[in-house]
Amino acid sequence: MTDTSFFPSKRKGCSECCKRKLRSKDSDKLKVQYYHKAVICSNINEKVSLPIDIEMIRPGEGEVGCAMRMLERVFKTHSRFFDAIVGDAIYLKAPFFNFCRQHGKHVVAVLKENNSALLQDAKDIFKTIPPKIFRDGKRIIKYWDEEGFETSEKMNEPLRIIGTEETYYETKTVNGKKEKVKITSTWFWATTISKIEVPTEKLIKAAHKRWDIENRIFHTLGKYWGLNHFFKHEPTAILNFIITLFIAFVLAQTFFNRNLKDNNLKKYGLIALARMLYPGLPELKNRNFSKPREKRGHIIPREQSPPKK
Repeated sequence: MTDTSFFPSKRKGCSECCKRKLRSKDSDKLKVQYYHKAVICSNINEKVSLPIDIEMIRPGEGEVGCAMRMLERVFKTHSRFFDAIVGDAIYLKAPFFNFCRQHGKHVVAVLKENNSALLQDAKDIFKTIPPKIFRDGKRIIKYWDEEGFETSEKMNEPLRIIGTEETYYETKTVNGKKEKVKITSTWFWATTISKIEVPTEKLIKAAHKRWDIENRIFHTLGKYWGLNHFFKHEPTAILNFIITLFIAFVLAQTFFNRNLKDNNLKKYGLIALARMLYPGLPELKNRNFSKPREKRGHIIPREQSPPKK
């Protein structure tokens, strides 16, 4: 689950727009920028990136409150579809964790400096414990995993904290020459999932997959599917446009992953498939589906029962 912004503009705004002040490139004056913001719930670690639900953030509203309003619907309509919510550090709050646990769902949230006391407790304990190591592709991951952490907030249950130190190499151009550069990153997560339920390595991979929403949905839709362009600046029209685009995106992915043969999957990507389907839309629009269907040059009535023997 994540939040994202839509259609920023310094000229057009509406009653449902959020506002922020930005410094202009040409002057030092701050100008108001209008934009729409939403919380999106999507699956992760699947071939088909499926946006499950969307809720627009109201002006002056916090992201967590908006997410809880959306999850009220998701828990009712898609309760059997998932077991846990994965979110950013802003979701590491007692009201949100307790809310999800009351609905029988676990939570995994990034642990950062906004929960400094809990983060420091985890670091102090991890210093006394030797790390374990596993390899995930090109990454070498040292990790610590401990349970029973208490917070200053009124959490209904203790938390499990996982910390990682991840090392990998990237090829970068330095002074006109390609060199392998060593990169090290550190991550911490807090979760209600116990070690018995999900092992550490699997949980670390799932926590990193939260970026699928940014990379596979919003980056793809923004760059190739026209998500950055709105046709009418009106709240209902904007929401309907986003949902319609989500539906088209899911249908294209499903056709690509479930209907194409392996040989075609190797030749074409999802974007290439969408470009091949696009020219057929005008023909589909002008087609009269009330006429009898044709098959191999013969007219077949729509309702034709086989001859009785």
